[in-house]
Amino acid sequence: PPRTPPVRLKGHRVKAEVNDGLASVRVEQVFHNHSRARLEGTYLFPLPEGAVVSQFAMTMGGKMVQGEIIERDKARRIYQSIVSRRRDPGLLEYMGRGLFRAKVFPIMPHADLTIRLTFQQVLPENDGTLEFRYPLSTNRLHGTPVESVVVSAQIESAVDIKGIYSPSHDVAVVRDGNRKAHASYESSDRKQDRDFLLYVGRSPEDVGFSFLSHKAAGEAGTFLAVLAPS
Repeated sequence: PPRTPPVRLKGHRVKAEVNDGLASVRVEQVFHNHSRARLEGTYLFPLPEGAVVSQFAMTMGGKMVQGEIIERDKARRIYQSIVSRRRDPGLLEYMGRGLFRAKVFPIMPHADLTIRLTFQQVLPENDGTLEFRYPLSTNRLHGTPVESVVVSAQIESAVDIKGIYSPSHDVAVVRDGNRKAHASYESSDRKQDRDFLLYVGRSPEDVGFSFLSHKAAGEAGTFLAVLAPS
């Protein structure tokens, strides 16, 4: 039978604050080592384009310790010297466009490891419609179901919010007047096979209209149109 990875993603919580075109996103992921061995791991996080990490922390010996964002070659040298002395580093290094990596040691047997990450990004906007995309799909690295997944987005806008729509997940939307809203998604014990995508249509007009189109070469093309009255 296929070999189960010794470390699996147990919990995944995402809290985003969207203020006009700027998003601040806080991520908390809980991993569990169900093996009897003390392990060394590599943590990978695919950041949206243009995102900037502002905080990184992970648990070490039951305590939350702040990480450090440093230059790649220096991080590797420091990490290797610490591991050789069996100490606990929390080093985050940039791997290339849209990907961050942290080397994690030790991951204690039959224990949880919590990683917290905060990043900011300017959201792409098309004719008044903001696009918020979060890399929720973990099937590429973890094929097992995730016990608990929670994604929430608190949205505020300088103009009226007309439409909030997710083509990827079944979200619950609660409005607070015309310029504030809260969108959320929750799941339990399910595989996460797609990224989270949320569109926020904004307009000062009485009726908001959003139009998104896509046309591949040799095809007729498709479009999504949303009409949202006050």
